[in-house]
Amino acid sequence: MEYSHQTLERRLQLSRQLTSAYTRSGEFVDLQFSGPGRHLQIPFPEQLAPVPSTAPVRDPALPLPPADVVVLTYTSDEGKALADVMTPGRFAQDWNAYTNNYAKFLPAIRRGAPARQAGRLGNYWTTRVGTHEVLVFKSTLHMHQDFIMQNGHPTLPISELFRQIIQQVQPKYFFCISTAGGTLLDKPLGTVAMSRALKFDCKKNFDNEPYAKQAAPYTSNWNVSLQHRATALALMKPFASNLVIQSDGTFATCPCARLRQQEGHAPDVFFLVTGQDGIPASLPVLTTDYFEFGTDKNGLQNDGIAVEMDDAVLGFVTSTMSHPPSWASIRNYSDPAINGTLAERGRRTAPRTSICTTAIGRRFWGRLRRGALSQDYEGPVSPIYKPQS
Repeated sequence: MEYSHQTLERRLQLSRQLTSAYTRSGEFVDLQFSGPGRHLQIPFPEQLAPVPSTAPVRDPALPLPPADVVVLTYTSDEGKALADVMTPGRFAQDWNAYTNNYAKFLPAIRRGAPARQAGRLGNYWTTRVGTHEVLVFKSTLHMHQDFIMQNGHPTLPISELFRQIIQQVQPKYFFCISTAGGTLLDKPLGTVAMSRALKFDCKKNFDNEPYAKQAAPYTSNWNVSLQHRATALALMKPFASNLVIQSDGTFATCPCARLRQQEGHAPDVFFLVTGQDGIPASLPVLTTDYFEFGTDKNGLQNDGIAVEMDDAVLGFVTSTMSHPPSWASIRNYSDPAINGTLAERGRRTAPRTSICTTAIGRRFWGRLRRGALSQDYEGPVSPIYKPQS
Protein backbone atom coordinates (compact mmCIF):
# COMPACT_ATOMS: atom_id res chain seq x y z
CA MET A 1 0.00 0.00 0.00
CA GLU A 2 1.26 3.47 -0.90
CA TYR A 3 1.21 6.35 1.58
CA SER A 4 1.73 10.08 1.18
CA HIS A 5 4.92 11.72 2.45
CA GLN A 6 2.85 13.45 5.13
CA THR A 7 1.38 10.16 6.35
CA LEU A 8 4.79 8.45 6.45
CA GLU A 9 6.31 11.35 8.39
CA ARG A 10 3.43 11.31 10.87
CA ARG A 11 3.82 7.57 11.36
CA LEU A 12 7.59 7.87 11.86
CA GLN A 13 7.04 10.48 14.57
CA LEU A 14 4.36 8.30 16.14
CA SER A 15 6.76 5.36 16.30
CA ARG A 16 9.32 7.55 18.03
CA GLN A 17 6.76 8.76 20.55
CA LEU A 18 5.89 5.18 21.40
CA THR A 19 9.49 4.30 22.26
CA SER A 20 10.68 7.62 23.72
CA ALA A 21 10.38 9.76 26.77
CA TYR A 22 7.59 12.26 26.24
CA THR A 23 6.04 14.80 28.58
CA ARG A 24 4.17 17.99 27.86
CA SER A 25 6.91 20.04 29.49
CA GLY A 26 9.65 18.33 27.53
CA GLU A 27 11.24 16.94 30.67
CA PHE A 28 12.20 13.29 30.80
CA VAL A 29 10.45 11.00 33.24
CA ASP A 30 12.23 7.93 34.57
CA LEU A 31 9.75 5.06 34.54
CA GLN A 32 12.24 2.41 35.49
CA PHE A 33 10.98 -0.31 37.76
CA SER A 34 11.15 -0.09 41.54
CA GLY A 35 11.02 -2.59 44.33
CA PRO A 36 12.02 -6.24 44.22
CA GLY A 37 11.66 -8.28 41.06
CA ARG A 38 8.48 -10.24 40.61
CA HIS A 39 8.04 -13.99 40.88
CA LEU A 40 5.19 -15.04 38.58
CA GLN A 41 5.40 -18.66 39.71
CA ILE A 42 5.28 -19.94 36.13
CA PRO A 43 5.18 -23.77 36.30
CA PHE A 44 8.03 -24.48 33.89
CA PRO A 45 8.88 -28.11 33.08
CA GLU A 46 11.21 -29.75 35.55
CA GLN A 47 14.82 -28.56 35.21
CA LEU A 48 13.85 -25.91 32.61
CA ALA A 49 12.91 -23.05 34.95
CA PRO A 50 15.25 -20.06 34.37
CA VAL A 51 17.82 -19.59 37.13
CA PRO A 52 19.26 -16.05 37.01
CA SER A 53 22.88 -15.41 37.84
CA THR A 54 23.68 -14.22 41.34
CA ALA A 55 27.02 -12.74 40.28
CA PRO A 56 27.73 -9.09 41.16
CA VAL A 57 27.12 -6.33 38.62
CA ARG A 58 30.06 -5.92 36.23
CA ASP A 59 31.80 -2.87 34.79
CA PRO A 60 29.47 -1.57 32.01
CA ALA A 61 32.45 -1.03 29.70
CA LEU A 62 33.38 -4.72 29.68
CA PRO A 63 32.54 -6.93 26.67
CA LEU A 64 29.56 -9.24 27.03
CA PRO A 65 30.19 -12.68 28.54
CA PRO A 66 29.88 -15.82 26.39
CA ALA A 67 26.54 -17.65 26.28
CA ASP A 68 24.76 -20.35 24.28
CA VAL A 69 21.69 -18.23 23.56
CA VAL A 70 20.93 -14.52 23.20
CA VAL A 71 17.38 -13.28 23.80
CA LEU A 72 17.02 -9.60 22.85
CA THR A 73 14.14 -7.17 23.22
CA TYR A 74 13.70 -3.43 22.73
CA THR A 75 11.36 -1.33 24.91
CA SER A 76 11.27 -0.84 28.66
CA ASP A 77 7.97 -2.65 29.09
CA GLU A 78 9.33 -5.56 27.05
CA GLY A 79 12.46 -5.54 29.20
CA LYS A 80 10.30 -5.78 32.29
CA ALA A 81 8.36 -8.70 30.82
CA LEU A 82 11.59 -10.44 29.84
CA ALA A 83 12.89 -9.99 33.38
CA ASP A 84 9.66 -11.36 34.86
CA VAL A 85 10.05 -14.58 32.87
CA MET A 86 13.78 -15.09 32.42
CA THR A 87 15.32 -13.46 35.52
CA PRO A 88 12.59 -13.94 38.15
CA GLY A 89 13.23 -11.87 41.25
CA ARG A 90 15.51 -9.46 39.41
CA PHE A 91 14.03 -6.48 37.57
CA ALA A 92 15.57 -5.26 34.32
CA GLN A 93 16.84 -2.10 36.07
CA ASP A 94 19.09 -4.38 38.08
CA TRP A 95 20.70 -5.86 35.00
CA ASN A 96 24.17 -4.81 33.90
CA ALA A 97 24.40 -1.59 31.93
CA TYR A 98 26.32 -2.08 28.67
CA THR A 99 28.56 0.70 27.32
CA ASN A 100 31.26 -1.27 25.52
CA ASN A 101 32.47 0.85 22.53
CA TYR A 102 29.64 3.30 23.18
CA ALA A 103 31.68 6.28 21.97
CA LYS A 104 32.14 4.63 18.56
CA PHE A 105 28.37 4.43 18.12
CA LEU A 106 27.60 8.05 19.00
CA PRO A 107 28.41 9.71 15.64
CA ALA A 108 25.69 7.58 14.01
CA ILE A 109 22.98 8.26 16.63
CA ARG A 110 20.74 11.31 16.37
CA ARG A 111 20.37 13.80 19.19
CA GLY A 112 17.38 12.94 21.38
CA ALA A 113 17.48 9.21 20.66
CA PRO A 114 16.99 6.91 23.68
CA ALA A 115 20.57 5.61 23.50
CA ARG A 116 21.92 9.16 23.86
CA GLN A 117 19.57 9.93 26.73
CA ALA A 118 20.56 6.70 28.49
CA GLY A 119 24.29 6.89 27.89
CA ARG A 120 24.45 3.20 27.05
CA LEU A 121 23.75 0.61 24.35
CA GLY A 122 21.54 -1.56 26.50
CA ASN A 123 21.24 -3.69 29.62
CA TYR A 124 21.83 -7.41 30.05
CA TRP A 125 21.89 -10.27 32.50
CA THR A 126 22.62 -13.99 32.33
CA THR A 127 20.36 -16.84 33.33
CA ARG A 128 20.51 -20.60 32.99
CA VAL A 129 17.80 -22.72 31.36
CA GLY A 130 18.56 -26.41 31.69
CA THR A 131 22.08 -26.86 30.35
CA HIS A 132 22.06 -23.61 28.36
CA GLU A 133 23.58 -20.32 29.42
CA VAL A 134 21.28 -17.52 28.20
CA LEU A 135 22.13 -13.84 27.88
CA VAL A 136 19.03 -11.61 27.99
CA PHE A 137 19.51 -8.15 26.49
CA LYS A 138 17.38 -5.01 26.42
CA SER A 139 18.53 -2.75 23.56
CA THR A 140 18.41 1.04 23.69
CA LEU A 141 19.09 1.20 19.94
CA HIS A 142 16.21 1.14 17.45
CA MET A 143 16.39 1.38 13.66
CA HIS A 144 13.81 4.16 13.37
CA GLN A 145 14.92 6.03 16.49
CA ASP A 146 18.63 6.42 15.93
CA PHE A 147 19.34 7.17 12.29
CA ILE A 148 20.76 10.37 10.88
CA MET A 149 21.40 11.03 7.21
CA GLN A 150 25.07 10.85 6.22
CA ASN A 151 26.07 11.31 2.58
CA GLY A 152 22.47 10.73 1.55
CA HIS A 153 22.08 7.46 3.46
CA PRO A 154 20.54 6.71 6.86
CA THR A 155 22.88 5.38 9.53
CA LEU A 156 22.07 2.00 11.05
CA PRO A 157 23.89 1.76 14.41
CA ILE A 158 21.71 -1.12 15.60
CA SER A 159 23.34 -3.28 12.92
CA GLU A 160 26.71 -2.76 14.60
CA LEU A 161 25.15 -3.58 17.97
CA PHE A 162 23.90 -6.91 16.62
CA ARG A 163 27.33 -7.60 15.15
CA GLN A 164 29.11 -6.71 18.39
CA ILE A 165 26.80 -8.87 20.50
CA ILE A 166 27.35 -11.89 18.25
CA GLN A 167 31.12 -11.40 18.14
CA GLN A 168 31.40 -11.11 21.92
CA VAL A 169 28.85 -13.69 23.06
CA GLN A 170 29.40 -16.26 20.28
CA PRO A 171 25.87 -17.68 20.70
CA LYS A 172 24.52 -20.75 18.95
CA TYR A 173 21.05 -19.20 18.88
CA PHE A 174 19.83 -15.60 18.72
CA PHE A 175 16.18 -14.70 19.34
CA CYS A 176 14.60 -11.28 18.91
CA ILE A 177 11.43 -11.19 21.00
CA SER A 178 9.04 -8.29 21.22
CA THR A 179 5.58 -7.03 20.36
CA ALA A 180 4.28 -6.49 16.83
CA GLY A 181 1.29 -5.64 14.73
CA GLY A 182 -0.73 -8.66 13.71
CA THR A 183 -1.30 -9.33 10.03
CA LEU A 184 -3.36 -12.54 10.04
CA LEU A 185 -7.01 -11.50 10.12
CA ASP A 186 -8.23 -14.49 12.14
CA LYS A 187 -5.66 -14.31 14.94
CA PRO A 188 -6.40 -12.30 18.10
CA LEU A 189 -4.59 -10.03 20.49
CA GLY A 190 -1.80 -11.94 22.24
CA THR A 191 -1.04 -14.36 19.41
CA VAL A 192 2.65 -15.36 19.38
CA ALA A 193 4.28 -15.71 15.95
CA MET A 194 7.72 -17.20 15.29
CA SER A 195 9.53 -16.97 11.97
CA ARG A 196 12.99 -17.84 10.66
CA ALA A 197 12.50 -15.31 7.85
CA LEU A 198 12.82 -11.52 8.04
CA LYS A 199 12.15 -8.91 5.36
CA PHE A 200 12.35 -5.12 5.15
CA ASP A 201 9.23 -3.30 3.99
CA CYS A 202 10.51 0.27 4.04
CA LYS A 203 8.83 3.24 2.37
CA LYS A 204 10.51 6.25 3.96
CA ASN A 205 14.17 6.83 4.86
CA PHE A 206 15.50 3.30 4.28
CA ASP A 207 13.60 2.40 1.11
CA ASN A 208 16.58 2.86 -1.24
CA GLU A 209 19.18 1.06 0.86
CA PRO A 210 20.43 -2.15 -0.84
CA TYR A 211 19.93 -4.30 2.25
CA ALA A 212 16.34 -3.06 2.56
CA LYS A 213 15.52 -3.45 -1.14
CA GLN A 214 16.38 -7.15 -1.23
CA ALA A 215 13.35 -8.93 -2.69
CA ALA A 216 13.86 -12.25 -0.92
CA PRO A 217 13.58 -12.50 2.87
CA TYR A 218 16.66 -13.06 4.99
CA THR A 219 16.40 -16.60 6.35
CA SER A 220 17.94 -18.80 9.02
CA ASN A 221 17.75 -22.40 7.90
CA TRP A 222 17.49 -24.63 10.94
CA ASN A 223 14.88 -26.96 12.35
CA VAL A 224 12.88 -25.57 15.27
CA SER A 225 12.12 -28.25 17.84
CA LEU A 226 8.42 -28.32 18.69
CA GLN A 227 8.94 -30.63 21.65
CA HIS A 228 7.71 -28.05 24.17
CA ARG A 229 5.15 -26.22 22.00
CA ALA A 230 2.11 -27.68 23.78
CA THR A 231 3.71 -26.90 27.13
CA ALA A 232 4.37 -23.31 26.04
CA LEU A 233 0.71 -22.89 25.09
CA ALA A 234 -0.34 -24.24 28.47
CA LEU A 235 2.00 -21.79 30.24
CA MET A 236 0.60 -18.88 28.23
CA LYS A 237 -3.06 -19.66 28.68
CA PRO A 238 -3.45 -18.50 32.33
CA PHE A 239 -2.31 -15.02 31.26
CA ALA A 240 -4.90 -14.70 28.48
CA SER A 241 -7.40 -13.23 30.91
CA ASN A 242 -5.24 -10.09 30.97
CA LEU A 243 -6.13 -9.53 27.31
CA VAL A 244 -9.90 -9.20 27.61
CA ILE A 245 -11.19 -6.41 25.37
CA GLN A 246 -13.72 -4.05 26.95
CA SER A 247 -15.31 -1.37 24.79
CA ASP A 248 -18.00 1.26 25.08
CA GLY A 249 -19.50 0.25 21.77
CA THR A 250 -19.76 -2.89 19.74
CA PHE A 251 -17.56 -4.91 17.43
CA ALA A 252 -20.51 -5.71 15.20
CA THR A 253 -19.10 -3.78 12.23
CA CYS A 254 -15.55 -5.06 12.62
CA PRO A 255 -14.56 -7.49 9.84
CA CYS A 256 -12.04 -9.18 12.14
CA ALA A 257 -14.32 -12.00 13.29
CA ARG A 258 -12.12 -13.24 16.08
CA LEU A 259 -12.05 -9.78 17.64
CA ARG A 260 -15.86 -9.68 17.66
CA GLN A 261 -15.82 -12.96 19.54
CA GLN A 262 -13.19 -11.62 21.94
CA GLU A 263 -15.13 -8.67 23.33
CA GLY A 264 -15.53 -9.30 27.04
CA HIS A 265 -13.78 -12.68 26.85
CA ALA A 266 -10.22 -13.94 27.05
CA PRO A 267 -8.87 -14.71 23.55
CA ASP A 268 -7.74 -18.09 22.32
CA VAL A 269 -4.03 -18.69 22.74
CA PHE A 270 -1.90 -19.26 19.64
CA PHE A 271 1.80 -19.99 19.14
CA LEU A 272 2.31 -19.84 15.38
CA VAL A 273 5.47 -21.24 13.81
CA THR A 274 6.16 -20.68 10.12
CA GLY A 275 6.29 -23.97 8.28
CA GLN A 276 3.53 -25.35 10.52
CA ASP A 277 -0.29 -25.19 10.49
CA GLY A 278 -0.42 -24.24 6.82
CA ILE A 279 1.81 -21.16 7.29
CA PRO A 280 4.59 -21.03 4.66
CA ALA A 281 8.06 -21.50 6.09
CA SER A 282 9.21 -18.43 4.16
CA LEU A 283 6.52 -16.07 5.50
CA PRO A 284 8.63 -13.39 7.20
CA VAL A 285 8.25 -10.94 10.00
CA LEU A 286 8.19 -7.56 8.26
CA THR A 287 10.38 -4.63 9.37
CA THR A 288 9.20 -1.14 8.40
CA ASP A 289 10.73 2.32 8.83
CA TYR A 290 7.40 3.87 9.83
CA PHE A 291 4.54 2.79 12.10
CA GLU A 292 2.53 0.16 10.20
CA PHE A 293 -0.23 -2.22 11.23
CA GLY A 294 -2.19 -4.99 9.57
CA THR A 295 -5.72 -4.26 8.38
CA ASP A 296 -8.32 -6.11 6.36
CA LYS A 297 -7.57 -3.71 3.48
CA ASN A 298 -3.77 -3.49 3.11
CA GLY A 299 -3.02 -7.17 2.41
CA LEU A 300 -0.10 -7.47 4.82
CA GLN A 301 -1.21 -11.02 5.66
CA ASN A 302 0.06 -12.01 2.20
CA ASP A 303 3.49 -10.50 2.85
CA GLY A 304 4.31 -11.36 6.46
CA ILE A 305 3.19 -13.00 9.68
CA ALA A 306 3.72 -9.84 11.76
CA VAL A 307 4.99 -6.27 11.29
CA GLU A 308 7.52 -4.39 13.47
CA MET A 309 10.48 -2.01 13.14
CA ASP A 310 13.84 -3.70 13.94
CA ASP A 311 14.33 -7.44 13.45
CA ALA A 312 15.24 -7.59 9.74
CA VAL A 313 18.47 -5.82 10.69
CA LEU A 314 19.51 -9.06 12.42
CA GLY A 315 18.78 -10.99 9.23
CA PHE A 316 20.87 -8.55 7.21
CA VAL A 317 23.80 -8.64 9.65
CA THR A 318 23.93 -12.43 9.89
CA SER A 319 23.73 -12.72 6.09
CA THR A 320 27.21 -11.14 5.97
CA MET A 321 28.71 -13.68 8.41
CA SER A 322 30.37 -16.94 7.46
CA HIS A 323 29.21 -18.74 10.61
CA PRO A 324 26.18 -16.91 12.01
CA PRO A 325 24.09 -18.18 14.89
CA SER A 326 20.73 -19.76 14.15
CA TRP A 327 18.08 -17.13 14.73
CA ALA A 328 14.37 -16.47 14.84
CA SER A 329 12.01 -13.56 15.39
CA ILE A 330 9.32 -14.22 18.01
CA ARG A 331 6.62 -11.57 18.14
CA ASN A 332 3.48 -11.05 20.20
CA TYR A 333 0.41 -9.48 18.58
CA SER A 334 0.09 -6.40 20.80
CA ASP A 335 -2.34 -5.01 18.23
CA PRO A 336 -4.14 -7.48 15.97
CA ALA A 337 -5.15 -6.84 12.38
CA ILE A 338 -7.85 -4.20 12.38
CA ASN A 339 -10.62 -2.60 10.35
CA GLY A 340 -9.09 -0.57 7.53
CA THR A 341 -12.26 1.14 6.32
CA LEU A 342 -12.03 4.26 8.48
CA ALA A 343 -9.67 7.09 7.62
CA GLU A 344 -6.64 8.07 9.66
CA ARG A 345 -6.83 11.30 11.56
CA GLY A 346 -4.72 13.32 13.97
CA ARG A 347 -1.12 14.41 13.71
CA ARG A 348 0.27 13.45 17.13
CA THR A 349 -2.12 10.66 17.98
CA ALA A 350 -2.36 7.03 16.94
CA PRO A 351 -4.07 6.28 13.63
CA ARG A 352 -7.63 5.58 14.73
CA THR A 353 -8.55 3.19 11.97
CA SER A 354 -11.29 1.19 13.59
CA ILE A 355 -13.47 0.32 16.52
CA CYS A 356 -10.83 -2.34 17.23
CA THR A 357 -8.07 0.21 17.66
CA THR A 358 -10.25 2.43 19.82
CA ALA A 359 -11.24 -0.41 22.15
CA ILE A 360 -7.73 -1.87 22.50
CA GLY A 361 -5.85 1.38 22.83
CA ARG A 362 -8.34 3.97 24.10
CA ARG A 363 -6.77 4.51 27.53
CA PHE A 364 -3.21 4.18 26.27
CA TRP A 365 -3.53 6.66 23.43
CA GLY A 366 -5.49 9.09 25.59
CA ARG A 367 -2.72 9.13 28.19
CA LEU A 368 -0.11 9.55 25.45
CA ARG A 369 -1.95 12.60 24.07
CA ARG A 370 -2.02 14.12 27.55
CA GLY A 371 1.71 13.57 27.91
CA ALA A 372 1.29 11.10 30.76
CA LEU A 373 3.41 8.31 29.32
CA SER A 374 7.14 7.90 28.85
CA GLN A 375 7.40 4.60 27.07
CA ASP A 376 11.11 4.08 26.76
CA TYR A 377 13.11 6.60 28.74
CA GLU A 378 16.16 4.67 29.74
CA GLY A 379 17.39 6.84 32.59
CA PRO A 380 21.04 7.37 33.51
CA VAL A 381 23.37 4.45 33.99
CA SER A 382 22.50 2.98 37.36
CA PRO A 383 25.29 3.51 39.91
CA ILE A 384 25.00 -0.08 41.13
CA TYR A 385 28.43 -0.96 39.77
CA LYS A 386 31.23 0.58 41.83
CA PRO A 387 34.79 0.14 40.55
CA GLN A 388 37.20 -1.12 43.14
CA SER A 389 39.79 1.45 44.20
